[in-house]
Amino acid sequence: MKDNRNYEKENIDQMNDEELDSFIVSLGGFLAEIKAQTNGIYIKNTEKVLQIQFCHAVLKKIARGNGLVVKSEFHKPVESMGSVTVEGSTISFEDMKWLCRAAEFADSTEIYPLANGKTRMTFTFHGLIKRID
Repeated sequence: MKDNRNYEKENIDQMNDEELDSFIVSLGGFLAEIKAQTNGIYIKNTEKVLQIQFCHAVLKKIARGNGLVVKSEFHKPVESMGSVTVEGSTISFEDMKWLCRAAEFADSTEIYPLANGKTRMTFTFHGLIKRID
């Protein structure tokens, strides 16, 4: 599969349900292909970038209509880290299957209260860059 999309630049927040479905399916196939490849050493870990985008897209889809804000960050707070956050007054999801799918690639998941009375759920990803040997 040759895919020239810059997944890090995809604007998930602007996608409708049909576009999110298509995006999630394309990422699933692309992730499977990357996992199967064993040759080459990369500076940027494309698989991790795609995992963050997959998590973001799935959470955006299942959070629709709940008043939740979903966003992703790359290379913060350090170059090798990224995250997807969900924030709102009450965090509640009906589709637990897809919530679990969103969380499966994350290295850690945290849920904590904020000073403004809202709650934040953060999915953290490590290894966005790979060391060249």
